[in-house]
Amino acid sequence: MKYNTIGGFRVSHGVKVLNNFRILLLHLDMQIRKLQANRQATCEGSVFRFCFPVTVIVAVTDHVHILKPIAMRQLLVNIDHVATLRNARGEKVPDPVEAARICEMAGAAGIVFHLREDRRHIRDEDVYALKKVVKGLFDFEMAATDEMIRICLDVHADVVTLVPESREELTTEGGLNMRKVEKDYRERAIPPFKEAGIEISLFVDPEPADLDICAGLGVEAVELHTGSYANAETPEVRRKELLRLRNAAEHAHRIGLKVNAGHGLNFGNIQLFLDEVPHLTDLSIGHALIADAVFNGLENTIRRMADIIAGRSTPAS
Repeated sequence: MKYNTIGGFRVSHGVKVLNNFRILLLHLDMQIRKLQANRQATCEGSVFRFCFPVTVIVAVTDHVHILKPIAMRQLLVNIDHVATLRNARGEKVPDPVEAARICEMAGAAGIVFHLREDRRHIRDEDVYALKKVVKGLFDFEMAATDEMIRICLDVHADVVTLVPESREELTTEGGLNMRKVEKDYRERAIPPFKEAGIEISLFVDPEPADLDICAGLGVEAVELHTGSYANAETPEVRRKELLRLRNAAEHAHRIGLKVNAGHGLNFGNIQLFLDEVPHLTDLSIGHALIADAVFNGLENTIRRMADIIAGRSTPAS
C-alpha cells in the first residue's frame, strides 16, 4: 500500500479525507509529544485521540481515519554537567538555565536534567528556573523517592524518567532492576504521575524481560541504556551490544512502548547506533556535548548533533 505523509504521520491513499480539511499538528515534534501526554486536543472542531505508538485515530464528523505514526528522532540535551562546572567553584556561572536556552535555540527538542538526592549538580532552584524557560520537552530524570516525586509533580514535568541512583556512582551505571522495583513502582511511584498526566519513561537495560515488565506497568516509554555499547572496547563487543539494542528496540516497539535511548552517546558512536537501532524517538545526550562545547561552542555542538540525529547530516559532514 502507498502512503502520504502528513505532519510526520503516514496516511494510506485509500483514506477518504474531507475536502479542504487540514490536519494541524501544532509545531510538529514538540506539540505532538504534548498532545500525546494529554491524550486529547481540539483542532478545527475535531478531536485527535492518541494511542501512541500503535495508532492515531482522527475523528472527523462521521469518518474515522487511522494514521500510523512515523518515529521522529530528536535530541534532548542533558545539562547536568553545566551545573557540575558551576558548582566546582561555588559560583553562579555557567548558568544551566542559559545553557538550556542556547540548546533549544540551536535545535534541541528539549532539556533533560537529573535532580539527585545529594544535589551534586542540578539543584532545586534550577528545576523551577528551567521550567520557566524551557519551551520544548521538559524531562525530569530522578530516582523514585517520595521527595523527588513531590518535586516533579509540583513543577509538572512533561516527562519523568525514572532511573536507579547510588551516592557512590559517578554517573548512572545501568538500567533499573525491574523485577526488584516492579511492585513498588506499580503501587507507589507510578500512580501519582499517571493521575497528573505526566508521561513516564523507565531507564532500562536492553533486555526483553525488563521491557515486558515496563509494558505491564502501563508506562508510555522506555529509555534504553546505551552505556555498554558506548563503552565497548572491541568491534566484536560493539556488534554484540548493537544487536542487543536493536532487538530490544524492536521488541519495545512491538509491545507498544515508545523507544528512547541514552548514556555515553557521542559524535564518535552516534551514527552507527542510528543506522542499526530502529524506532528511536528521544535521544538523551549530555556529558559528551558539554565536553565538545568547551572547544567548539555550545550552539555549534548542539546544532551539529541535532542535525545528525534528525538525519540532516552525518558526523563526517
